[in-house]
Order: sequence, then C-alpha cells, then structure tokens
Amino acid sequence: RQLLGDSACILCKRTLEHVVMTAETEKKYSDFTIWGDVCKVDGRELPFDDASQAFFDDKKMFDEIKFVRSLACPKCTPPPGKGSFVGKDLKELKQHTETHHGVAHCALCVEFRKEFVQEQ
Repeated sequence: RQLLGDSACILCKRTLEHVVMTAETEKKYSDFTIWGDVCKVDGRELPFDDASQAFFDDKKMFDEIKFVRSLACPKCTPPPGKGSFVGKDLKELKQHTETHHGVAHCALCVEFRKEFVQEQ
C-alpha cells in the first residue's frame, strides 16, 4: 500500500478500505470492529499507521514497519534503530554511509525500486 500508492490487494486486486495486520492467524477479519479510523478487538483499540494505512494488532509488526521505512544506518552497531545513526532524510543517510562505512546505495535502486531503503 505504502510503496505502490495503491490500496488494492497485491494478490486479488480488490480495493481494500481497511487493512488489519495481525500475527494471530486464527483471527478472522470479522473479529475486528472497525468504525472509520478506529479498530477494536478483544476490548482494545488498535493503533493506526497513517503511512501504511493499516491497523496493527501486533506491536512487534508495528515496530517492524516503522523500522523498515526508517533511515537507520544498516552498518552501525548496535543493531539499526537501537541507538545507531538515523538520517533525517535520504541525503543525510547517504552521506553517513559513504563517509563512515565507504558504501553507498545505488541511486537508481533507491529512486525506482519498490522497496524500502532498509530492504536494499
């Protein structure tokens, strides 16, 4: 949804107004109660992520999506996102990785591949 700018399912192409991310494979979509920008399950309200246009039933998944779209340096230790360098924009991350690690992201891939920078 976020990378392609399309709210259609990548498999069946059906436009999805709401998406709920959960690690609980036995849960059904009907288990979630959705009213506009509010989704509840088991008496609790799920966080909504504007960038991915999805509700998250799993904190680990929510943290992972926030990390994968971040501009944390993948070369710094401790692990990226846990105190390492995080660029305020792509230019700053590029400058950091070239200066401190001698590596660079491919400019064509960063601009045209439908992947987050963390996945390249």
